[in-house]
Amino acid sequence: MENCEIQSKPVKKNFDAIDGCKLIAALFVVGIHTTPLDSWSEAANFALFECLSRFAVPFFFASSAFFFFRGGVDGKKLWHYERRMAILYAIWFLVAFPVTFARKYWVLFTDYPLSVAIWRTVRGFLFASSFRGSWFLSGSMFCAAVIYFLSKKLTTKQIMRIAGVFYIFCVLCSTYGKLIYWVGLGAQYETFLFYFAHPYTSIITGLLYFAIGKYFAEHEQEVTQKDPKKYLLLSAISMAGAFLEMTVAQILGLVQSTDCCFMLIPNVYFLMTTALCSRIHLKHVKEIRASGVIVFFAHFSVLYAFQMIDKYCGIHFDTWTRYLLILLISFSFASFVLHMEDRKHWRWMHYLH
Repeated sequence: MENCEIQSKPVKKNFDAIDGCKLIAALFVVGIHTTPLDSWSEAANFALFECLSRFAVPFFFASSAFFFFRGGVDGKKLWHYERRMAILYAIWFLVAFPVTFARKYWVLFTDYPLSVAIWRTVRGFLFASSFRGSWFLSGSMFCAAVIYFLSKKLTTKQIMRIAGVFYIFCVLCSTYGKLIYWVGLGAQYETFLFYFAHPYTSIITGLLYFAIGKYFAEHEQEVTQKDPKKYLLLSAISMAGAFLEMTVAQILGLVQSTDCCFMLIPNVYFLMTTALCSRIHLKHVKEIRASGVIVFFAHFSVLYAFQMIDKYCGIHFDTWTRYLLILLISFSFASFVLHMEDRKHWRWMHYLH
């Protein structure tokens, strides 16, 4: 039997605030990859999209885990979750394959020895990304399974401590990644990367946030009674703390990547608390939820198209205009999917979200 602090039968509640936060997070994810403010100020873009926006993917992990573990989990529920994630992975792999082949596999199999190219391809499927953004799906599958089985023997707090060790490693390779080379471990780290992947965008990245989501699932009743204004303020303060942490690390020349930092932990905790205890109602919440998923995965291909138009056609957009156009095209595609998926020969489209 699962070892959980609180087990309660789920009751029907309103989680529109979580869906709203996930949509906002998707907008920030697009911004992280498209650098909207670079044309005006690289410093402003770093502040908003390299620092303040980094809560997005951890929030996806925590909220996904909350709904997965809510009400308890058995093998059947785990199988259903893994199957759903695998289908989502497969269909977006196919949708994104032309772009993935052009930007990744063509270079990989023409510039590297065949054995290295094959291993890097396998490594991407196993530990990181086979197409852009897929590490979130493979990470979710991995984290759900690992935490489910650990829960049979350990409490959630014990799991959080273990997951915290892995997250510390991710942070040390990310915001403080240059330290690895400063202390003379660069060669060993490069060897590690050859066999695994960058830890901060790999299957282990979400372990702590999945454990946090499980904690919220087990303490749902008490969390929903908290004051949302208080936790919104705490979320803003912790977000400012994340900005300060990354900025200081950047000034000191320590930053390898801004994907992970220590202050993201309280930031996601407070933001999840705020969303769970908020009493907001959104219209068309199902469409909002689906659109966030579609935009998250679609924008990578749209961005690549703009890069190719710039490179081969000489048509250049400033970064803010490009960001808005990518959002417009991605949301238009999401609207098309939602419009078509109920039609007889297009029902497969619902697997896109």
